Amino acid sequence: MRTMLMITTIALAACSTVGGGADSPTSTTTAPTQTSAPSTTTTSSPATTVPDAAPVATLTIIGFGFSSVPTLAVGDVLEISNQDDVPHTWTDDDGSFDVSLQPGGISTHTFTEAGTYEFFCRLHPSMRGTLDVED
Repeated sequence: MRTMLMITTIALAACSTVGGGADSPTSTTTAPTQTSAPSTTTTSSPATTVPDAAPVATLTIIGFGFSSVPTLAVGDVLEISNQDDVPHTWTDDDGSFDVSLQPGGISTHTFTEAGTYEFFCRLHPSMRGTLDVED
């Protein structure tokens, strides 16, 4: 009889309105899903990392190649995105910028000087591209 009384007491306690019974509101909070943070690298002039500026154009690395980019103006922000499953770099031929991007990595840069920038991937030298920046 004593065991039956304990089981009944436990069952009643579990059904009480404390913490979510029929008479008390309940809420569920779901933590946001977090993905890995993009990789960014600070570079020297003429390109610098600008985390808060909105990109004007995107240069995508995909399929071991660089996408084309429209002509930019001085002050425009370029977003570089690595969509491949391996690391790449975005490196200017004259060494004025050299950004390493892990798979899924994103970096943004503001161009401060006009010119034609020829770039490549140091890890995969056959990957090449050209970018024009005008005044």
